[in-house]
Amino acid sequence: MEKEKAKNLHIEQWVQGDKKNIEELKGNPILIEFFQLNCPGCFLYGIPEAIKFYKLYSSKGLKVIGVSTAFEDFDKNNLENLKLLINENKVIGAPKLILKEKGLVEEDGVLPFKIPFPVGMDEITEINGFKIGKTFYEYGLQGTPSAVLIDKEGFIAHKVFGYHPNLEDMIKELL
Repeated sequence: MEKEKAKNLHIEQWVQGDKKNIEELKGNPILIEFFQLNCPGCFLYGIPEAIKFYKLYSSKGLKVIGVSTAFEDFDKNNLENLKLLINENKVIGAPKLILKEKGLVEEDGVLPFKIPFPVGMDEITEINGFKIGKTFYEYGLQGTPSAVLIDKEGFIAHKVFGYHPNLEDMIKELL
């Protein structure tokens, strides 16, 4: 089976961090965490896991990138709300309600954690009459949260949708 080369990201705007792309990070394993701003699972599982792996493995060479994407609810999944998340640490919509219900955020929706890695807004494009995040589409993802692991040579090693109990083992394999 032929390995798939990882594509560069189509970022409308970097909101936080080092504005590097896949080609520039070659030589390091890379974890790309794709999320939507209105996705409760992204804030319960995907982003906290990516933060955990960043803290555990960035000193060993792992590069972590967050890509805020959209394939629905464009009134919520947009650059303005991404800036609110990064600059004020606030969530909106369904994640705010669900995290509040679980006692993880207060009324104002401020998260108990801060995203420490680079985060950019996926460029929204139209394909076959549908609006969608261009990077999300090019990586052939099914939903959010999704994680893509890229090996040191720049090839896709794994694509994971939702929570995956073996993601840490997959990362260790690439280090």
